Amino acid sequence: MSRISYLVRVTCLVAALMAFSGICQAAMWVGGEMGPNMIGRTDAHETVGGAADLTLHNLAVSPAVLGGGTIGYDFVNSGVLGANYPEWMGNFGVLLDMTFNRFPIPSQTASVTGNSNGVGVNTTTKTSDIEGKVWPLLFGVYGHFGCWSTTTCPGGVINPYLVVGPAIAWSSIRVRGVSGTMNDTTPAFGTELGLRIILAPYPLTLDVAFRYRYLHPSYDGTAEPSGQRVNINFAANSFTPLLRLAYHF
Repeated sequence: MSRISYLVRVTCLVAALMAFSGICQAAMWVGGEMGPNMIGRTDAHETVGGAADLTLHNLAVSPAVLGGGTIGYDFVNSGVLGANYPEWMGNFGVLLDMTFNRFPIPSQTASVTGNSNGVGVNTTTKTSDIEGKVWPLLFGVYGHFGCWSTTTCPGGVINPYLVVGPAIAWSSIRVRGVSGTMNDTTPAFGTELGLRIILAPYPLTLDVAFRYRYLHPSYDGTAEPSGQRVNINFAANSFTPLLRLAYHF
């Protein structure tokens, strides 16, 4: 099954489950989002067979555009079979967020430490271009503060909120000197702090937010022409100012 087909199936399944949760009297919403994605400098660890074990230090990653969509719902004070939620549940919700962004690592001069064929290495080198892509799927829980009701919140009301949750990240890289595309699926983590502006006329809202995401992918491939196994891994701390426009059902 292709990665795109798998992602579509997962997203549709979770969306169906969230729609079924309508028996819980939740306020459903969907939104689209976009913003610049910036990944902090990182150290990349590379092994080539049993011959080399190297760390490339302080690599710069070029900014890219992040885009995606969100499905969520906000709890209201009426639950399954008519049992009321506690009042505090009205300040919480859940969401499923899917995004895509590139993470190009341009060719650059970097310091290298480690060992090669049993000999210690401490030098600088010109790196190869790396073209990376990532599709993170975030399962988030959020709390919001202030008025949220469609009947008691007129247009223009601003609500601060905080999202936290685990994620799954599908990613790939292409590196000169390594055969084909290297892929990885890894756990990740995301958090978002923002302000939701209730637009007039409701049910449109605009989120102005800042998102942090962490993942540590690890890629296996085959070096050319030696045929040796290659592993490349690094930590990615990404930061994204976001705008999200949402429609509430």
